[in-house]
Amino acid sequence: MSISGQAQESCAQGIEQTGGNHMIRLTKRHHAQNVSRFYLIQVVPSLFGQWGVLREWGRIGQPGTVRQDWYGDEAQAQAASSKLLTQKLKRGYSQEETMYA
Repeated sequence: MSISGQAQESCAQGIEQTGGNHMIRLTKRHHAQNVSRFYLIQVVPSLFGQWGVLREWGRIGQPGTVRQDWYGDEAQAQAASSKLLTQKLKRGYSQEETMYA
C-alpha cells in the first residue's frame, strides 16, 4: 500500500508548521484480520535544550509501548518525526487526528 506524494508533502508541512508542539495519532484497523492498532508521535523539548520524538504504539484499548529518541535540535527531531509518519502511512496506518499544544 502506498500513499501519494501530495499526502506525504501535506503531512510533512503539518509537522513543520507546528513548531514542534504536536501529537499525531495514527490508527490501523482490519476487522477481518483482528487488527486494531494505534501509533502516537509527538515532538517534545527537554529541560536541557534537546528535542525528542516520543512515540507510543500498541493495540487500541490496551497500554502501549513507549519509546523516546533524543536529538540535538528541533529540526532533527521534526525530520525524524516526518520519517516515522511516512513509514507508518506506507504500512497502512491512517492519520486520525493531529492535536496541537
